[in-house]
Amino acid sequence: FMLSRCRRRFADTQRGWPRDGGSVATVAINRGDTDMLPVLTQIAAGAPDGLFFPIFPDEGAHIVRQIDRIAGLEGVTLIGGSVLLVSDFFSLPESEGVYFPGPESNLTGKSGEELFGDYREKYRETPTSAYLAHAYDAATILLQAIDDVAVADGDTLFIDRAKLRGAFTATSEFSGIIGAISCDDFGDFGTGHVHISHHTNSNVTDVASLPVVYLFTP
Repeated sequence: FMLSRCRRRFADTQRGWPRDGGSVATVAINRGDTDMLPVLTQIAAGAPDGLFFPIFPDEGAHIVRQIDRIAGLEGVTLIGGSVLLVSDFFSLPESEGVYFPGPESNLTGKSGEELFGDYREKYRETPTSAYLAHAYDAATILLQAIDDVAVADGDTLFIDRAKLRGAFTATSEFSGIIGAISCDDFGDFGTGHVHISHHTNSNVTDVASLPVVYLFTP
């Protein structure tokens, strides 16, 4: 996405680019593309203030490595998608300065500490993605829903799909590692909070160490 002619502060983006007098243009790439110069040249023609690229890490790496080669994009604000919240991308020197909207990642509480501790003990490394806790919470909610609706008949376990879906989507204020989790009318699970982080040091590759500059709560 190319965000253009919007002069409001980054922290106000949730109010809507078009409503604030800006405009949004889109361009597309294919997964596996490595030469980003043509698409970046196309973007530069619109004189954007910001570039939002919700793409995979490999393609995102090519974007940040090549963008300085295009006149007109030297000072553009770069906003990566949450899929780029991985250590490999953070380690790129060219990734410094990129903003990231994403889920809450600065976890607190004993359960979160235990989860990350167990991960480090088992795999001998720090988690490289922001989504360990989210995957853990998702699995826990699903297993709880299965436990609620499953019917055992001897050695056979029957799980009614409709009842499972109902139990799953009825989740409300589930006490997860990331906080109180609910399912909304669209079937999305979460706390409703979005962190905007700013990556400024490629020597810092721990997702939880990214400085949060803005918290959006709808």
